Amino acid sequence: DLGGPRENVRDGCTGVVCDDSPGRDFAASLTRLLASSDTRTAMAHHARAYARQRTWNAAMQPLFRTWRD
Repeated sequence: DLGGPRENVRDGCTGVVCDDSPGRDFAASLTRLLASSDTRTAMAHHARAYARQRTWNAAMQPLFRTWRD
């Protein structure tokens, strides 16, 4: 849960963000995804839609707002 994942993965919607425990959270998340093709399909759909609207301009707007403030 550092850098890119925090900005680009919406936990439970476009993917899964795991904590930094030594693999336990990752293993549990992977097990849940493997057990549910509906969840995987929904996440894939949402991830693609999110990626299509995630232009460079849109990605940089929070940074630009910070600089202006």
